[in-house]
Amino acid sequence: MPWDQLCWLGHEHTLQCELFKTHECHNVLLVDRELNSAVLPHYEDDPVKLLWLLPITGKEFAYLQEHSIPFCA
Repeated sequence: MPWDQLCWLGHEHTLQCELFKTHECHNVLLVDRELNSAVLPHYEDDPVKLLWLLPITGKEFAYLQEHSIPFCA
């Protein structure tokens, strides 16, 4: 993702993604889940978090936008 397109990415942001188009998932939901114990160094005094890409269908994407609620897996 080119840095000049946005300022930052975080939990519950959605993005278009070409990786999953063959599986009817044209978007991904970024999810911040503590699934491992990785300790990452800070970047410019800010904590770094791993964001997991969760493929979502067009219907799921529309639902998230319409209701403005987090996706619960």
